[in-house]
Amino acid sequence: MTMPVMEVEKGINIYYEELGEGDRYLLCTQVGHSRFTLERELAKRGFHVFLLTNRGFGRSTHVTEDYGEHWYDRFADDVIAFADKMGIDKFAYSGASHGAGTGWHVVLRHPERVICFFAVVPGPHNDSVFVNPSCGDDITLQLSVNEDGIIEDGGFTGDGCAISQASADMMLDLVIGRSAEEALKLKDTFLRMIKEKISDEELDTLEEAQSLKDISHMPSRVKCAVLGWHTLEEILSGNGKESVTTEDQ
Repeated sequence: MTMPVMEVEKGINIYYEELGEGDRYLLCTQVGHSRFTLERELAKRGFHVFLLTNRGFGRSTHVTEDYGEHWYDRFADDVIAFADKMGIDKFAYSGASHGAGTGWHVVLRHPERVICFFAVVPGPHNDSVFVNPSCGDDITLQLSVNEDGIIEDGGFTGDGCAISQASADMMLDLVIGRSAEEALKLKDTFLRMIKEKISDEELDTLEEAQSLKDISHMPSRVKCAVLGWHTLEEILSGNGKESVTTEDQ
């Protein structure tokens, strides 16, 4: 099976998902895309949607260069290069959090290409159970654990940037069907991946979640990526806290 990638610059391939059809184009670039997003819903409502994964993350080409203050410019130019290669002249753009930040750069650098732009950037929520106070992300996690300690099912609700939501989504895919002990071990591996280097063998145990290993290049997003995992730890360790924030870590 051929992986859908587009070379936007020599040596830089952007992984993407294509949803829907037609000429009502909607582009969105993020570090990761969860299963339940506005863009996926719009694809069901007549939009031809392309979900791009930012360079440096996920299945897109990983980079070692630090772009400093120009990360968003790079992300924005990748969107335009992608559109050019797909033969898309004008398009709508949507994004959440850093994806919205990229959108502003797309609009400022290439206003003639964007039909409309909508940003999803939530503010703080006072009724959150698990919160990242630095940006207002929140996650409420539910797990079904049987008498043998196996996680049979799980789900989460939350508001926040694509990183926190995608990370929680990938975490659930990984831990459902495993024991609580295995899940906590995976949590430790994930946190070490974010903070330091781990072996390739350890990396493989994280499956799709390893796509967030380069989030360390964006320090302000580290707490977003680990929010769901800390929530998992609180539930499985039985600490019984009513509220957990990343400030506790």
